Amino acid sequence: MYWVEIEGVRLPRRIAGDVALDFCNTLAGWNESPRNRRDWLDDYDRMARWAEYGGLVTAEDGARLRRMAKRRRADAEAALQRARRLRESLQRAVTEPSDVHALRVVSTFAREAASHGVLVPDGDGARWQLRRSAGIAQPVLAVARAAESFLVDANLAEVKACPGAGCGWLFVDSSGRRRWCSMADCGNRAKVAAFAARNRRARLS
Repeated sequence: MYWVEIEGVRLPRRIAGDVALDFCNTLAGWNESPRNRRDWLDDYDRMARWAEYGGLVTAEDGARLRRMAKRRRADAEAALQRARRLRESLQRAVTEPSDVHALRVVSTFAREAASHGVLVPDGDGARWQLRRSAGIAQPVLAVARAAESFLVDANLAEVKACPGAGCGWLFVDSSGRRRWCSMADCGNRAKVAAFAARNRRARLS
């Protein structure tokens, strides 16, 4: 299945190998026309829950953000639209690394995230954390920070887009042998479709 169910809410399954790519995969059908795409980020509540699932915000912060969104619906909707803009630019930056405009958009979000960031103790070292000053934009800015790290550190040549119908999900293929986002899903459907096509040709011959 493409999705997991958490507290009764379905979220797109994480298969990409990095949370930044998983964020791109909150839209299915990148390889289709816009009207045939499925956007899992259909409201702020689901976006906050996805950020929890991706480990970008804590469960406590996720619950706080969802409560905030109910009180500030216009701000929540604006944050959702910003998340979609970041997602589109990130997807282009990953699949077309020479797209300067896409990189600039991601950079703008990353700078905003940095302005709300702080280093906190973590075992024998430290980790970066968004302060609550990020407000209702916290999930978006957490993704921006992850996107910045991925674009700087990753080998984009290892990123592939699933060719499955209505999919286009991104994933890291460090082995060079992976074709589908999931062999059990897109891969299996392609096998079934190919088998049916062979049977049709055989009947017509």
